[in-house]
Amino acid sequence: MLHGTITSPLTPAGSSAVPFTADNAGSSSLQVGTVHAVVSIDATHAEAGCKASDFTIADTTENQVIPAKSSGVALEHSGSISMADTAANQDACKGATVSLELTS
Repeated sequence: MLHGTITSPLTPAGSSAVPFTADNAGSSSLQVGTVHAVVSIDATHAEAGCKASDFTIADTTENQVIPAKSSGVALEHSGSISMADTAANQDACKGATVSLELTS
């Protein structure tokens, strides 16, 4: 399982580092290749007009082996998430919980 932590609050035109960690409960090593993230916003803020599409995070190439029966293994490379500064009012995003669904 992959985890990513947004390290600082996001504001229009701002960005934040996203360090990644991996867990492997299995009995054999696993390879993490390229980490891909899908952004989502908590329901309350999304219903108020905060758009997940205002946030972008590029794929991050890791190519790292995660040992069997390990957890919290720090991946070598961090990602970066940014919030677009659009012409639309983005006040609905104030206080939003931005979540990342990570795959490799």
